[in-house]
Amino acid sequence: MLQAMAYTLSQVADPDGDDDELRKKMKSMDTPFMWMNESGKKFQADITPLLRVHPWYQGEPTGARRSYVHFGKQAMEVLGWLTDPWKNFTGKLSSPTRMIVEEFTGEKIGIAWDLGFKGQDFIPSIMFGKEGMFYDGSRMQHILQTFKPFSASALDRPELLPLNLGIPVSKGINFNNASSAYYQILSAWANKKSYSAMYTRKDIQTNLEDLGRDLLDGAERNGYDSKKIMESARAAVMKDLHAQMYKAISDQDAERVEEVARAMGRVNGTLAAALKSAKARNKMYGKDVSITEDQRAMLLEAFKNP
Repeated sequence: MLQAMAYTLSQVADPDGDDDELRKKMKSMDTPFMWMNESGKKFQADITPLLRVHPWYQGEPTGARRSYVHFGKQAMEVLGWLTDPWKNFTGKLSSPTRMIVEEFTGEKIGIAWDLGFKGQDFIPSIMFGKEGMFYDGSRMQHILQTFKPFSASALDRPELLPLNLGIPVSKGINFNNASSAYYQILSAWANKKSYSAMYTRKDIQTNLEDLGRDLLDGAERNGYDSKKIMESARAAVMKDLHAQMYKAISDQDAERVEEVARAMGRVNGTLAAALKSAKARNKMYGKDVSITEDQRAMLLEAFKNP
């Protein structure tokens, strides 16, 4: 009812559409019922159409990020203990305990989000984040934000006031989560074992393709370019495969070279890219940039007869 109301009121307030092309595109993706929402938000009410009417709507960082509200938290938690018990368990931790776990792991509990200091040396990351910015993304920033009052956090998104003072509000999918999820999909195509399962089970392949479409649709609803998400995910998969290929040719393992070449082919990898990557890694490791004739021959044969 809430989502239908938000959708209807936005149509009444702006029946002819916004002059801004981005907002007009986002409006075309609005839906009146929550089961039509992006994947993962089908039990939450999309109130973005109503927020967009107000002049203080920002929808950062794309200018079109969606906002959802959800009620019945206790009832949903019952299902959560069955579908994702670890997320439910960590969600019950006290703020100090959560902070300690996140400081050690470098990952935000409950969501697929790496903190700014993940993988950094401990001492420098106390005051500096991964990009070298003072305070931003640092361990100190994470500690201070952990104890930030809920009411103060609500002020970070004035477009949601006063809703976010007493109602759970969440955002739609972001670029990092979308590209990470699509990376998992492409990895399944590249992986020999999972691809074999898809080859023999058409339903598995269909489900994976549907998942990919839903994921990209959700990203576009939040103002992200689906092509850039696919490019980012593919680049991450190819980075893994190029590392595997380099090890295989270094070990003179022709069988493994062929296996990795087939994996690359399933995600549109090329011989030229494999050769370029091998030369770059030779340079990085202080070796002769050119690969040996034996290595070149193995690559040529693998890509010639995948």
